[in-house]
Amino acid sequence: MNRVCCFLVFAIFLITSCREDESPQSYLNGTYENTGTNAETGISYVSQYIFKGDGTFERIGLIREEGQLLGYNFYSKGTYSLRGEEFTISDGQMAGVNYGDYPEGYVASLELLEDYAIEPLESKGTLRQLDGGDRIGILLECNDMIGYAAMCMGEQIYEMVD
Repeated sequence: MNRVCCFLVFAIFLITSCREDESPQSYLNGTYENTGTNAETGISYVSQYIFKGDGTFERIGLIREEGQLLGYNFYSKGTYSLRGEEFTISDGQMAGVNYGDYPEGYVASLELLEDYAIEPLESKGTLRQLDGGDRIGILLECNDMIGYAAMCMGEQIYEMVD
């Protein structure tokens, strides 16, 4: 009887731990934006995450003026995992604007961004669901190397737009 109870406890532990390891969280599926506007120029710099239910993401840097898209200055894609509030992203591909060719700091299409030859970059931190998922707070570990997702900026709040 004691052996049967131990087996049942072990089986329940195995089943519940498998469910806990499933990734990604279902609420993290959609497009989220963080926007900062330069008061002098009226130009908005938008950081956009597009999370997909299969554990992949795209991150896009957009430039807008009075709500109109001027262009793009950054793109990356990769995978993410979320367990509770523990958040990890791994950029597998990155591209950015070539300022020598485009001194205004943006290009008209994502295809004009220059690919970076990189090894996958992993960033860890936390992701908090706010307002029932209408907003999320992302705080990544501080890393001051160019190309990494976090550059000691503190928690960034993103609004769901789609």
